[in-house]
Amino acid sequence: MKRALLVNPPTGLYIRGEDRCQVPVEDLTATSARMPLDLAYIAADLEREGVEVRIRDYPVEGGDPFAETAEFGPDIILASTTSFTLKQDLQWLMQAKSRVPGALAGIKGAEVSATDSWLLENNPGLDFVLRGEYELTMGRMAREGDWSRVPGVSFRDQGGVHLSPVEPVIEDLDSLPWPARHLLRNELYVRPDTGEAQTTVQTGRGCPHDCTYCLAPVLSGRKLRLRSAASLVREMADCVERFGIRNFFTRADTFTMNKKWVLDLCQAMGEAGLEVKFAFNSRVDTFDRQRAEALRRAGGWLVAFGVESGSERSLELMKKGHTVEQARNAVALAKELGFATYLFFMVGFPWEDESDLEATADLALELDGDYLEFHIPVPFPGTPLWKMVREKGLMAGDDLAGLGHGKASARTEHLSSEFVRQWRKKALRRYYTRPGYVFRMITRARSPRVVFNYLRYGLERVMGR
Repeated sequence: MKRALLVNPPTGLYIRGEDRCQVPVEDLTATSARMPLDLAYIAADLEREGVEVRIRDYPVEGGDPFAETAEFGPDIILASTTSFTLKQDLQWLMQAKSRVPGALAGIKGAEVSATDSWLLENNPGLDFVLRGEYELTMGRMAREGDWSRVPGVSFRDQGGVHLSPVEPVIEDLDSLPWPARHLLRNELYVRPDTGEAQTTVQTGRGCPHDCTYCLAPVLSGRKLRLRSAASLVREMADCVERFGIRNFFTRADTFTMNKKWVLDLCQAMGEAGLEVKFAFNSRVDTFDRQRAEALRRAGGWLVAFGVESGSERSLELMKKGHTVEQARNAVALAKELGFATYLFFMVGFPWEDESDLEATADLALELDGDYLEFHIPVPFPGTPLWKMVREKGLMAGDDLAGLGHGKASARTEHLSSEFVRQWRKKALRRYYTRPGYVFRMITRARSPRVVFNYLRYGLERVMGR
Protein backbone atom coordinates (compact mmCIF):
# COMPACT_ATOMS: atom_id res chain seq x y z
CA MET A 1 0.00 0.00 0.00
CA LYS A 2 1.75 3.15 -1.24
CA ARG A 3 -1.15 5.49 -1.92
CA ALA A 4 -4.52 5.65 -0.20
CA LEU A 5 -7.54 7.75 -1.14
CA LEU A 6 -10.01 8.35 1.69
CA VAL A 7 -13.33 9.73 0.50
CA ASN A 8 -16.68 11.13 1.51
CA PRO A 9 -18.49 10.25 -1.75
CA PRO A 10 -20.50 12.92 -3.61
CA THR A 11 -23.76 11.22 -2.64
CA GLY A 12 -25.10 13.79 -0.18
CA LEU A 13 -23.96 16.08 2.64
CA TYR A 14 -24.09 14.06 5.87
CA ILE A 15 -22.38 14.02 9.25
CA ARG A 16 -20.36 10.98 8.15
CA GLY A 17 -17.31 11.22 10.39
CA GLU A 18 -19.19 10.51 13.63
CA ASP A 19 -20.88 7.19 12.93
CA ARG A 20 -23.33 7.52 15.81
CA CYS A 21 -24.74 10.75 14.31
CA GLN A 22 -25.02 10.00 10.60
CA VAL A 23 -27.41 12.87 9.98
CA PRO A 24 -28.19 14.60 6.66
CA VAL A 25 -27.08 18.22 7.17
CA GLU A 26 -30.29 19.33 5.45
CA ASP A 27 -32.21 17.78 8.36
CA LEU A 28 -30.43 20.07 10.84
CA THR A 29 -31.47 23.66 11.53
CA ALA A 30 -28.27 24.91 13.22
CA THR A 31 -25.40 22.67 12.12
CA SER A 32 -22.99 23.12 9.24
CA ALA A 33 -20.71 20.53 7.65
CA ARG A 34 -18.21 18.95 10.03
CA MET A 35 -14.72 17.88 9.16
CA PRO A 36 -14.34 14.15 8.33
CA LEU A 37 -12.83 13.15 11.66
CA ASP A 38 -12.94 9.46 10.79
CA LEU A 39 -10.91 9.85 7.61
CA ALA A 40 -8.47 12.26 9.25
CA TYR A 41 -7.70 9.71 11.99
CA ILE A 42 -7.19 6.91 9.46
CA ALA A 43 -4.98 9.16 7.35
CA ALA A 44 -2.76 10.06 10.30
CA ASP A 45 -2.14 6.40 11.07
CA LEU A 46 -1.45 5.57 7.43
CA GLU A 47 1.07 8.40 7.22
CA ARG A 48 2.93 6.88 10.18
CA GLU A 49 3.35 3.79 7.97
CA GLY A 50 4.79 5.85 5.11
CA VAL A 51 1.64 5.78 2.96
CA GLU A 52 0.84 8.82 0.79
CA VAL A 53 -2.72 9.81 1.62
CA ARG A 54 -5.34 12.10 0.14
CA ILE A 55 -8.64 12.97 1.77
CA ARG A 56 -11.50 14.20 -0.37
CA ASP A 57 -14.78 15.43 1.11
CA TYR A 58 -16.67 15.81 -2.15
CA PRO A 59 -20.06 16.97 -0.75
CA VAL A 60 -18.22 19.92 0.81
CA GLU A 61 -15.31 20.51 -1.57
CA GLY A 62 -16.87 19.72 -4.93
CA GLY A 63 -14.56 18.75 -7.78
CA ASP A 64 -14.37 15.97 -10.35
CA PRO A 65 -13.97 12.80 -8.27
CA PHE A 66 -13.32 10.38 -11.11
CA ALA A 67 -10.70 12.54 -12.78
CA GLU A 68 -8.97 13.17 -9.47
CA THR A 69 -9.01 9.48 -8.58
CA ALA A 70 -7.42 8.57 -11.91
CA GLU A 71 -4.82 11.34 -11.52
CA PHE A 72 -3.79 10.23 -8.03
CA GLY A 73 -3.71 6.53 -8.87
CA PRO A 74 -4.33 5.09 -5.39
CA ASP A 75 -3.63 1.48 -4.48
CA ILE A 76 -6.61 1.54 -2.15
CA ILE A 77 -9.82 3.61 -1.94
CA LEU A 78 -11.90 3.86 1.23
CA ALA A 79 -15.38 5.40 1.28
CA SER A 80 -17.12 6.58 4.45
CA THR A 81 -20.78 5.56 4.28
CA THR A 82 -24.06 6.12 6.09
CA SER A 83 -27.11 3.89 6.40
CA PHE A 84 -28.99 6.35 4.18
CA THR A 85 -26.44 6.47 1.33
CA LEU A 86 -24.92 2.97 1.39
CA LYS A 87 -26.31 1.84 -1.96
CA GLN A 88 -25.27 5.05 -3.72
CA ASP A 89 -21.86 5.01 -2.03
CA LEU A 90 -21.17 1.50 -3.28
CA GLN A 91 -22.17 2.45 -6.82
CA TRP A 92 -19.88 5.49 -6.73
CA LEU A 93 -17.03 3.45 -5.25
CA MET A 94 -17.20 0.86 -8.00
CA GLN A 95 -17.04 3.60 -10.63
CA ALA A 96 -14.06 5.22 -8.91
CA LYS A 97 -12.29 1.87 -8.63
CA SER A 98 -12.70 1.27 -12.35
CA ARG A 99 -10.59 4.37 -13.04
CA VAL A 100 -7.52 2.78 -11.41
CA PRO A 101 -6.71 -0.77 -12.60
CA GLY A 102 -5.66 -2.96 -9.68
CA ALA A 103 -6.95 -0.65 -6.94
CA LEU A 104 -8.72 -2.16 -3.95
CA ALA A 105 -11.96 -0.64 -2.66
CA GLY A 106 -13.38 -0.67 0.87
CA ILE A 107 -16.01 0.97 3.05
CA LYS A 108 -16.58 1.95 6.66
CA GLY A 109 -19.68 3.07 8.54
CA ALA A 110 -22.08 2.26 11.34
CA GLU A 111 -24.19 -0.21 9.42
CA VAL A 112 -21.47 -2.08 7.54
CA SER A 113 -19.93 -3.52 10.71
CA ALA A 114 -23.00 -5.72 11.13
CA THR A 115 -23.48 -6.57 7.46
CA ASP A 116 -19.88 -7.06 6.29
CA SER A 117 -20.31 -10.66 5.13
CA TRP A 118 -23.49 -9.90 3.16
CA LEU A 119 -21.94 -6.82 1.58
CA LEU A 120 -18.85 -8.68 0.40
CA GLU A 121 -20.84 -11.63 -0.90
CA ASN A 122 -23.28 -9.43 -2.83
CA ASN A 123 -20.88 -6.79 -4.15
CA PRO A 124 -18.12 -8.55 -6.08
CA GLY A 125 -16.21 -5.31 -6.67
CA LEU A 126 -15.97 -4.58 -2.95
CA ASP A 127 -12.66 -5.78 -1.52
CA PHE A 128 -12.85 -5.03 2.21
CA VAL A 129 -15.01 -3.68 5.03
CA LEU A 130 -13.71 -1.99 8.19
CA ARG A 131 -15.47 -3.09 11.37
CA GLY A 132 -15.51 -1.80 14.91
CA GLU A 133 -13.15 1.03 15.88
CA TYR A 134 -11.34 1.56 12.63
CA GLU A 135 -8.76 4.31 13.23
CA LEU A 136 -5.73 2.01 13.46
CA THR A 137 -6.94 -0.79 11.18
CA MET A 138 -5.74 0.47 7.81
CA GLY A 139 -2.33 1.37 9.18
CA ARG A 140 -1.93 -2.20 10.30
CA MET A 141 -3.20 -3.41 6.91
CA ALA A 142 -0.39 -1.38 5.32
CA ARG A 143 2.15 -2.86 7.73
CA GLU A 144 1.01 -6.49 7.60
CA GLY A 145 1.35 -8.57 4.49
CA ASP A 146 -1.37 -10.91 5.69
CA TRP A 147 -4.68 -9.14 6.39
CA SER A 148 -6.02 -12.21 8.16
CA ARG A 149 -3.85 -11.17 11.10
CA VAL A 150 -5.47 -7.71 11.25
CA PRO A 151 -8.48 -7.41 13.58
CA GLY A 152 -11.32 -5.23 12.39
CA VAL A 153 -11.20 -5.97 8.67
CA SER A 154 -13.29 -8.36 6.58
CA PHE A 155 -12.06 -8.93 3.06
CA ARG A 156 -12.31 -10.91 -0.13
CA ASP A 157 -9.69 -13.68 -0.18
CA GLN A 158 -9.18 -16.04 -3.14
CA GLY A 159 -12.82 -16.00 -4.10
CA GLY A 160 -14.09 -16.35 -0.56
CA VAL A 161 -14.71 -13.96 2.31
CA HIS A 162 -12.48 -13.73 5.39
CA LEU A 163 -14.15 -12.34 8.50
CA SER A 164 -11.81 -11.11 11.21
CA PRO A 165 -12.72 -12.75 14.53
CA VAL A 166 -12.01 -9.73 16.71
CA GLU A 167 -13.28 -6.18 16.44
CA PRO A 168 -10.81 -3.68 17.91
CA VAL A 169 -11.67 -1.57 20.94
CA ILE A 170 -9.18 1.20 21.59
CA GLU A 171 -8.93 1.39 25.36
CA ASP A 172 -6.32 4.15 25.45
CA LEU A 173 -7.68 6.98 23.30
CA ASP A 174 -4.51 8.99 23.95
CA SER A 175 -2.69 6.40 21.82
CA LEU A 176 -4.43 7.63 18.67
CA PRO A 177 -2.47 10.02 16.47
CA TRP A 178 -3.99 13.44 16.08
CA PRO A 179 -6.22 13.71 13.01
CA ALA A 180 -4.37 14.69 9.82
CA ARG A 181 -5.87 18.17 9.54
CA HIS A 182 -3.08 19.22 7.19
CA LEU A 183 -4.81 17.11 4.52
CA LEU A 184 -8.10 18.99 4.88
CA ARG A 185 -9.43 22.29 3.64
CA ASN A 186 -10.11 23.43 7.20
CA GLU A 187 -11.62 26.74 6.13
CA LEU A 188 -14.66 24.88 4.76
CA TYR A 189 -15.76 23.67 8.21
CA VAL A 190 -17.23 26.59 10.11
CA ARG A 191 -19.46 27.69 12.96
CA PRO A 192 -22.85 28.36 11.38
CA ASP A 193 -23.41 31.54 13.41
CA THR A 194 -20.08 33.33 12.87
CA GLY A 195 -18.59 31.62 9.83
CA GLU A 196 -15.30 31.13 11.70
CA ALA A 197 -13.27 27.98 11.11
CA GLN A 198 -14.27 25.14 13.44
CA THR A 199 -12.80 21.69 13.86
CA THR A 200 -13.85 18.57 15.74
CA VAL A 201 -11.93 16.98 18.61
CA GLN A 202 -12.63 13.49 19.93
CA THR A 203 -12.95 13.55 23.73
CA GLY A 204 -14.37 10.16 24.69
CA ARG A 205 -16.41 7.12 23.74
CA GLY A 206 -18.99 4.86 25.26
CA CYS A 207 -22.27 5.33 27.11
CA PRO A 208 -23.74 3.25 29.95
CA HIS A 209 -27.34 4.27 29.24
CA ASP A 210 -30.08 2.26 27.52
CA CYS A 211 -31.76 4.69 25.10
CA THR A 212 -33.60 2.48 22.63
CA TYR A 213 -32.74 4.52 19.53
CA CYS A 214 -29.04 5.23 20.08
CA LEU A 215 -26.09 3.68 18.25
CA ALA A 216 -23.51 4.70 20.88
CA PRO A 217 -23.58 1.41 22.88
CA VAL A 218 -23.63 -0.57 19.63
CA LEU A 219 -20.57 1.19 18.20
CA SER A 220 -18.59 2.23 21.27
CA GLY A 221 -19.82 -0.01 24.06
CA ARG A 222 -21.17 0.87 27.48
CA LYS A 223 -17.84 1.54 29.14
CA LEU A 224 -16.95 5.23 29.26
CA ARG A 225 -13.46 5.79 27.81
CA LEU A 226 -11.99 9.28 28.05
CA ARG A 227 -8.92 10.99 26.70
CA SER A 228 -6.65 12.64 29.24
CA ALA A 229 -7.03 16.37 29.78
CA ALA A 230 -3.36 16.86 28.87
CA SER A 231 -3.80 15.13 25.50
CA LEU A 232 -6.85 17.18 24.59
CA VAL A 233 -5.25 20.46 25.58
CA ARG A 234 -2.17 19.70 23.48
CA GLU A 235 -4.29 18.91 20.42
CA MET A 236 -6.38 22.06 20.80
CA ALA A 237 -3.24 24.16 21.23
CA ASP A 238 -1.83 22.59 18.06
CA CYS A 239 -5.00 23.57 16.17
CA VAL A 240 -4.55 27.18 17.33
CA GLU A 241 -0.86 27.35 16.53
CA ARG A 242 -0.71 25.45 13.22
CA PHE A 243 -4.10 26.15 11.68
CA GLY A 244 -5.40 29.26 13.44
CA ILE A 245 -8.52 27.39 14.55
CA ARG A 246 -10.02 28.58 17.84
CA ASN A 247 -13.49 27.04 17.62
CA PHE A 248 -14.12 23.41 18.49
CA PHE A 249 -16.93 20.89 18.36
CA THR A 250 -16.30 18.21 20.96
CA ARG A 251 -17.25 14.72 19.79
CA ALA A 252 -18.40 12.58 22.69
CA ASP A 253 -21.19 10.16 23.46
CA THR A 254 -21.48 11.60 26.96
CA PHE A 255 -19.25 14.68 27.40
CA THR A 256 -20.33 15.68 30.92
CA MET A 257 -20.80 12.17 32.33
CA ASN A 258 -17.62 12.06 34.45
CA LYS A 259 -17.63 15.12 36.69
CA LYS A 260 -14.00 14.88 37.79
CA TRP A 261 -12.84 14.58 34.20
CA VAL A 262 -14.82 17.67 33.18
CA LEU A 263 -13.35 19.71 36.03
CA ASP A 264 -9.82 18.46 35.34
CA LEU A 265 -10.14 19.34 31.65
CA CYS A 266 -11.39 22.84 32.37
CA GLN A 267 -8.59 23.41 34.86
CA ALA A 268 -5.97 22.21 32.36
CA MET A 269 -7.36 24.51 29.66
CA GLY A 270 -7.15 27.45 32.04
CA GLU A 271 -3.60 26.65 33.11
CA ALA A 272 -2.54 26.38 29.47
CA GLY A 273 -3.98 29.79 28.71
CA LEU A 274 -6.09 28.45 25.85
CA GLU A 275 -8.30 31.18 24.45
CA VAL A 276 -10.80 29.08 22.54
CA LYS A 277 -14.52 28.50 22.20
CA PHE A 278 -16.12 25.08 22.18
CA ALA A 279 -19.53 23.47 21.88
CA PHE A 280 -20.37 20.28 23.78
CA ASN A 281 -23.27 17.93 24.44
CA SER A 282 -24.72 16.91 27.78
CA ARG A 283 -27.42 14.81 29.31
CA VAL A 284 -29.75 17.03 31.29
CA ASP A 285 -29.07 14.97 34.44
CA THR A 286 -25.27 15.43 34.30
CA PHE A 287 -25.24 19.21 34.07
CA ASP A 288 -24.87 20.73 37.52
CA ARG A 289 -23.66 24.17 38.59
CA GLN A 290 -20.07 23.18 39.32
CA ARG A 291 -19.56 21.54 35.94
CA ALA A 292 -21.44 24.29 34.10
CA GLU A 293 -19.50 27.15 35.68
CA ALA A 294 -16.16 25.44 34.97
CA LEU A 295 -17.10 24.81 31.33
CA ARG A 296 -18.20 28.41 30.87
CA ARG A 297 -14.91 29.75 32.26
CA ALA A 298 -12.93 27.43 29.98
CA GLY A 299 -14.60 28.74 26.82
CA GLY A 300 -17.74 26.65 26.48
CA TRP A 301 -20.26 28.73 24.55
CA LEU A 302 -22.94 26.25 23.47
CA VAL A 303 -24.41 23.22 25.20
CA ALA A 304 -26.53 20.70 23.28
CA PHE A 305 -29.08 18.81 25.37
CA GLY A 306 -30.87 15.64 24.30
CA VAL A 307 -34.20 16.62 25.88
CA GLU A 308 -35.97 14.23 23.46
CA SER A 309 -39.58 14.53 24.63
CA GLY A 310 -42.10 16.50 26.64
CA SER A 311 -44.03 13.30 27.28
CA GLU A 312 -43.00 11.48 30.45
CA ARG A 313 -44.51 8.33 28.96
CA SER A 314 -42.24 8.56 25.94
CA LEU A 315 -39.17 9.25 28.05
CA GLU A 316 -39.85 6.09 30.03
CA LEU A 317 -40.53 3.92 26.99
CA MET A 318 -37.42 5.11 25.13
CA LYS A 319 -35.45 4.42 28.37
CA LYS A 320 -33.94 7.88 28.38
CA GLY A 321 -33.40 7.91 32.11
CA HIS A 322 -34.26 11.54 32.83
CA THR A 323 -37.41 13.54 33.52
CA VAL A 324 -39.01 16.65 32.05
CA GLU A 325 -38.26 18.52 35.27
CA GLN A 326 -34.55 17.70 34.98
CA ALA A 327 -34.62 19.14 31.47
CA ARG A 328 -36.21 22.33 32.76
CA ASN A 329 -33.54 22.69 35.44
CA ALA A 330 -30.62 22.06 33.08
CA VAL A 331 -31.79 24.52 30.43
CA ALA A 332 -32.52 27.17 33.04
CA LEU A 333 -29.00 26.78 34.49
CA ALA A 334 -27.41 26.99 31.05
CA LYS A 335 -29.29 30.19 30.25
CA GLU A 336 -28.42 31.72 33.63
CA LEU A 337 -24.72 31.20 32.96
CA GLY A 338 -24.83 32.61 29.43
CA PHE A 339 -24.58 29.44 27.34
CA ALA A 340 -26.29 29.24 23.99
CA THR A 341 -28.63 26.26 24.13
CA TYR A 342 -29.22 23.70 21.37
CA LEU A 343 -32.16 21.45 22.23
CA PHE A 344 -32.81 18.10 20.54
CA PHE A 345 -36.26 16.50 20.55
CA MET A 346 -37.53 13.30 18.91
CA VAL A 347 -41.05 12.74 17.60
CA GLY A 348 -42.59 9.66 16.03
CA PHE A 349 -41.66 6.73 18.25
CA PRO A 350 -43.72 3.56 17.62
CA TRP A 351 -46.00 4.11 20.61
CA GLU A 352 -46.61 7.84 20.11
CA ASP A 353 -49.88 9.53 19.21
CA GLU A 354 -50.57 13.18 18.49
CA SER A 355 -50.80 14.06 22.19
CA ASP A 356 -47.18 12.94 22.70
CA LEU A 357 -46.04 15.14 19.81
CA GLU A 358 -47.95 18.13 21.15
CA ALA A 359 -46.48 17.64 24.63
CA THR A 360 -43.04 17.78 23.05
CA ALA A 361 -43.88 20.93 21.08
CA ASP A 362 -45.23 22.57 24.24
CA LEU A 363 -42.03 21.80 26.16
CA ALA A 364 -39.88 23.10 23.31
CA LEU A 365 -41.73 26.42 23.36
CA GLU A 366 -41.49 26.58 27.15
CA LEU A 367 -37.74 25.93 27.23
CA ASP A 368 -37.21 28.37 24.34
CA GLY A 369 -33.69 27.31 23.38
CA ASP A 370 -31.53 29.27 20.97
CA TYR A 371 -31.44 26.39 18.49
CA LEU A 372 -33.73 23.41 18.24
CA GLU A 373 -34.24 20.17 16.34
CA PHE A 374 -37.30 17.99 16.01
CA HIS A 375 -35.81 14.70 14.82
CA ILE A 376 -37.79 11.71 13.68
CA PRO A 377 -36.13 8.65 15.29
CA VAL A 378 -34.35 6.36 12.85
CA PRO A 379 -34.43 2.60 13.59
CA PHE A 380 -30.74 1.93 12.97
CA PRO A 381 -29.78 -1.75 12.72
CA GLY A 382 -28.50 -3.07 16.03
CA THR A 383 -30.63 -0.81 18.21
CA PRO A 384 -33.68 -1.93 20.24
CA LEU A 385 -35.76 0.51 18.17
CA TRP A 386 -34.83 -1.42 15.01
CA LYS A 387 -36.09 -4.63 16.55
CA MET A 388 -39.28 -2.97 17.78
CA VAL A 389 -40.36 -1.44 14.46
CA ARG A 390 -39.56 -4.69 12.64
CA GLU A 391 -41.60 -6.80 15.05
CA LYS A 392 -44.54 -4.39 14.85
CA GLY A 393 -44.36 -4.12 11.06
CA LEU A 394 -43.98 -0.35 11.12
CA MET A 395 -41.09 0.11 8.67
CA ALA A 396 -41.88 2.24 5.63
CA GLY A 397 -39.54 0.25 3.37
CA ASP A 398 -36.95 -2.49 3.26
CA ASP A 399 -34.01 -0.30 4.31
CA LEU A 400 -33.02 3.28 5.18
CA ALA A 401 -31.85 4.36 1.72
CA GLY A 402 -32.60 8.03 1.02
CA LEU A 403 -34.13 8.65 4.44
CA GLY A 404 -32.98 10.63 7.49
CA HIS A 405 -34.21 12.42 10.59
CA GLY A 406 -36.52 14.60 8.51
CA LYS A 407 -38.13 11.74 6.55
CA ALA A 408 -39.87 9.15 8.67
CA SER A 409 -38.56 5.65 8.00
CA ALA A 410 -41.36 4.11 10.05
CA ARG A 411 -44.89 4.98 11.05
CA THR A 412 -46.18 4.86 14.60
CA GLU A 413 -48.99 2.62 15.82
CA HIS A 414 -51.27 5.68 15.65
CA LEU A 415 -49.80 8.07 13.05
CA SER A 416 -48.69 7.72 9.46
CA SER A 417 -45.11 8.51 8.51
CA GLU A 418 -46.38 11.38 6.33
CA PHE A 419 -48.31 12.87 9.25
CA VAL A 420 -45.18 12.87 11.40
CA ARG A 421 -43.11 14.41 8.61
CA GLN A 422 -45.59 17.22 8.03
CA TRP A 423 -46.02 17.79 11.77
CA ARG A 424 -42.27 18.19 12.16
CA LYS A 425 -42.07 20.64 9.28
CA LYS A 426 -44.84 22.83 10.70
CA ALA A 427 -43.44 22.67 14.24
CA LEU A 428 -40.01 23.85 13.10
CA ARG A 429 -41.48 26.77 11.18
CA ARG A 430 -43.68 27.70 14.10
CA TYR A 431 -40.72 27.69 16.45
CA TYR A 432 -38.20 29.58 14.34
CA THR A 433 -40.54 32.23 12.94
CA ARG A 434 -41.84 33.53 16.26
CA PRO A 435 -41.30 37.33 16.22
CA GLY A 436 -39.93 37.36 19.77
CA TYR A 437 -37.44 34.62 18.98
CA VAL A 438 -36.22 36.31 15.78
CA PHE A 439 -35.84 39.66 17.57
CA ARG A 440 -33.89 38.05 20.42
CA MET A 441 -31.44 36.25 18.17
CA ILE A 442 -30.78 39.28 15.97
CA THR A 443 -30.34 41.78 18.80
CA ARG A 444 -28.02 39.43 20.66
CA ALA A 445 -25.73 38.93 17.66
CA ARG A 446 -22.23 40.31 18.10
CA SER A 447 -21.82 41.68 14.59
CA PRO A 448 -23.67 42.31 11.30
CA ARG A 449 -21.93 39.21 9.92
CA VAL A 450 -23.57 37.05 12.58
CA VAL A 451 -26.95 38.62 11.82
CA PHE A 452 -26.49 37.89 8.11
CA ASN A 453 -25.42 34.28 8.78
CA TYR A 454 -28.37 33.74 11.10
CA LEU A 455 -30.91 35.06 8.59
CA ARG A 456 -29.39 33.25 5.62
CA TYR A 457 -29.02 29.97 7.47
CA GLY A 458 -32.46 30.17 9.00
CA LEU A 459 -34.19 30.86 5.70
CA GLU A 460 -32.33 28.07 3.93
CA ARG A 461 -32.88 25.43 6.57
CA VAL A 462 -36.35 26.21 7.90
CA MET A 463 -38.34 27.95 5.21
CA GLY A 464 -37.03 25.59 2.53
CA ARG A 465 -38.27 22.47 4.33
